[in-house]
Parts: sequence; structure tokens; C-alpha cells
Amino acid sequence: MTKNTILIVGGSSGIGLELARDLISSGNDVIVTSRSQSTAERTADALGGSAQGCALDGAEPESIADQLKAVG
Repeated sequence: MTKNTILIVGGSSGIGLELARDLISSGNDVIVTSRSQSTAERTADALGGSAQGCALDGAEPESIADQLKAVG
């Protein structure tokens, strides 16, 4: 699986973070989410490459679409 854009909810730590690393190394673009924008951005910066960070709180489903549109 290469050349895809993949959203990883909870990608700033643990299994999500490791999955993001693997997917980026395989040639994918990855969007990692965290409840905190600063955490998401720090994680994306640390991952490098094609990673982007986005604040996303699954407890507020009505805001998810708006938050993802901002990532582009």
C-alpha cells in the first residue's frame, strides 16, 4: 500500500504513532490526530516527510468534518 493519504486517529502515540511511521516509510501521506493541535503538530514534525497534524476530538463528531477540511 503506497501513495495513499491515510488518517490515523490517535496517531500521536503508541500503536498509532508506530503505524504512522511504517506508512510514511512505505510512501504514504499520513495525517495524525490528537486532541491537542500542538501535540498533533509536534508529532507530524517529528515524523517528517509527508506527515500532517490535526486536532480532532472524537467526542465532538459534529466538528470532525470541519477540522479535517482545514488539513486539506
